[in-house]
Amino acid sequence: EEDAELPDAADDGADGESGEDGDGFESEWDADGGDADDTGDGETEADGDAGTGCVHGATCTAVSPGVCLSGACALRYLGEGTGDRFGRRVSLAPWQDGLVSDVLVGAVFPWPGVLGAGYHLSTSGARRHVWLGAPSEGLGDAVAAGSDADGDTHRELLVGGSQLGVSGAGGRVHVYDAADGVELLTLSAPTAGEAFGAAVAWGADATGDGFDDFAVGAPNYDGGSGAVGRAYLYNGISHARAATMDGARSGAAFGWSVTVAPRSVWSGATGGGVLAGALLEPAGGRAQAGCAYLYVNATTTRDLVWWDCGADTNWFYGTSVALADDLDGDGHEEFAVGAPGYLANTGRVFVYDATGRVAYDWSGETPDAEFGFSVSAGPDATGDPGAVGDIVVGAPGHGADRGRVYLYAGESGAVFRAWDGEELGDRFGTAVSLGGDADGDTLADVLIGAPDHSGDTGAAYLLRSVDW
Repeated sequence: EEDAELPDAADDGADGESGEDGDGFESEWDADGGDADDTGDGETEADGDAGTGCVHGATCTAVSPGVCLSGACALRYLGEGTGDRFGRRVSLAPWQDGLVSDVLVGAVFPWPGVLGAGYHLSTSGARRHVWLGAPSEGLGDAVAAGSDADGDTHRELLVGGSQLGVSGAGGRVHVYDAADGVELLTLSAPTAGEAFGAAVAWGADATGDGFDDFAVGAPNYDGGSGAVGRAYLYNGISHARAATMDGARSGAAFGWSVTVAPRSVWSGATGGGVLAGALLEPAGGRAQAGCAYLYVNATTTRDLVWWDCGADTNWFYGTSVALADDLDGDGHEEFAVGAPGYLANTGRVFVYDATGRVAYDWSGETPDAEFGFSVSAGPDATGDPGAVGDIVVGAPGHGADRGRVYLYAGESGAVFRAWDGEELGDRFGTAVSLGGDADGDTLADVLIGAPDHSGDTGAAYLLRSVDW
């Protein structure tokens, strides 16, 4: 297998300044229509919906156990003890007729000696299944709740344990049946030390058999040239490895973030593939600028059709990636890449169309906000006339690590809602997931992780569209 070659000059999609970023804010210091540090505490309007709202941080009764976040009542799930870091990874299963919405949360305890855990929860707050990792496994380092790929009415849930802090360990991905919690199989790292399972993602058919597939990232894969990283595409029915893609440069950590890319994501593609981030790649001599790569036709010619990199040092471009809906009506999905290190960690997110053109360019509000640390795209959550899918972006460093999460309308690129973390230091928005329909209103909901809540116990919050 040949590694991808990165040209000397990156594509111009992430290189230039954009001026107006189209985020819908009148000021880059104001996310919700109130004061710069407004968290909804005592204000009658906190999240931009012109409603009366509730008092931020107070108990609310629309759901139970409920807590008010920027005027909206959120269902709160809590970790079990200090140091759990519950909510470091989250996934909300896509809506599917006849199936309940599944909530999947990872809790990764501090290295070394970490066990880790994956939590399978209901949208009513009940705990359905809990899986504990083996010693030093780091189970819950990545989670992905899929659809019912094969029509047996059972979703499949992926939980990764990358063993990232264990010398020589390879990592694993466990596949569980959502109905009964039984482990269906375990996928182990093909080579030692590659941190297989640091990222996992379900997505639409990329292998051509008509069923959903999944991707796995292994950012420590060596390949003889020092942690170039690797991404794998797996068939969702057979669980067989369908394709392998390697990073371009030593130390790039390619595969830190992954998502499945169906054939329709790129104009002219005949087969699907993988979008993967390499957040540490020293592009053009720019240390930790970061890059992202889109491969299509993965099971045949494995074509690298698009790539881009951070325009300066320490952008960490590729920390997060997501596949969006068809936002512009051209028959092709868009895709998003986060660069939380941009401009003194203010952060930035780029949304690209099927030709690699920048469709939207959004930035954080303040230095150290880390806007773009997480990004997720899914079905329509805003109820716009075209029922176009939307995008959620996390900024866990915003407001002294309180954290802020933004819901962008895919049709316009404007901010539709913004929510702040419950307390200072929570790092609310470390993980985000847009999907499901817990309230039955036909609109997608949002799941948000805050792993540093309450002494690193951690929390996750489900915001139902009916409660916005």
